[in-house]
Amino acid sequence: MPTLFLINHLSVVNEMTDKLAVGLVLKPWKVKGQVKVLPLTDNIERFNSLKYVYGMLDNKEIKLTVSEVKYQKQFVLISFNEIGSIDEAEKLRGSYLKIDRKDAVKLPEDRYFIADLIDCKVVDSNHGYLGVIKDIIQTGSNDVYVVKGYKREHLIPALKSVVNKIDIHKKEVLVTCPEGLMEI
Repeated sequence: MPTLFLINHLSVVNEMTDKLAVGLVLKPWKVKGQVKVLPLTDNIERFNSLKYVYGMLDNKEIKLTVSEVKYQKQFVLISFNEIGSIDEAEKLRGSYLKIDRKDAVKLPEDRYFIADLIDCKVVDSNHGYLGVIKDIIQTGSNDVYVVKGYKREHLIPALKSVVNKIDIHKKEVLVTCPEGLMEI
């Protein structure tokens, strides 16, 4: 089964994004400008190797140099050279922290960034065109593609027995849904 690599729920339709989100700034942390970040990556320790990220500050994207990374449970606490106060950190609240695609981790064969699967059209070998992937639910045992069709939404399990082929460049996923799944 093609497995996923969780990174970035944002995508540009029909083209590969040049940046991938690795975290979402939740709020400022302490008074010196640290921010508390929800990681959007499978490997939280990925933040240890980041030299810089891009974030939105005053409605424009800026490059932020990572000066310190700490961990608190499932969150990441990050300090940036360019952010020195709680007021400046507050301006980052709700901002996605992004990296250049060229700096993303190299994925093994049959693993994909979520951003690359979003907006892929899904075609079933028996039922034809089903719709496009609009979200991916990570259940723990397997991922589920949320496919929006013309008349309804389909939940397609991302299993080897269901997913036949993923072509990121064509933005197409070929599936064979088991009997009865289309009626659910």
